[in-house]
Amino acid sequence: MTSTAPTRDASGRLSMSKVDELHQAVKRGDTARMRKLLDENRDLANSPSETDARGTSPLHVAAEFGQADAARMLLAYGADVALRDAENDAIALCWAAFFGRPEVVRILLAAGSEPSQRNKSTA
Repeated sequence: MTSTAPTRDASGRLSMSKVDELHQAVKRGDTARMRKLLDENRDLANSPSETDARGTSPLHVAAEFGQADAARMLLAYGADVALRDAENDAIALCWAAFFGRPEVVRILLAAGSEPSQRNKSTA
């Protein structure tokens, strides 16, 4: 498994970790970059952000920003639809519904996400 710890570039500045780089690619819908990162390390598909205190997975990010193609790709690389974020104990399906992303909701349901799952605010 590739380390996700921050690294320094040639000038000594901290560079973005592969985890957070994937999260940013998902947010932008940059599937080419996503594919490169996931081909290097499939474990990134289920890795929570290192800089986001909400503890979101890449699938949560795809749900929040309505990135349907990104969600499909993450699922193809083994993203877990049952993975919960750290802040609200919510699965990506809850995020997609909350942010009004019906296409991502359909994708997650088709992938086996359980609609009866509750988060902290609905428990």
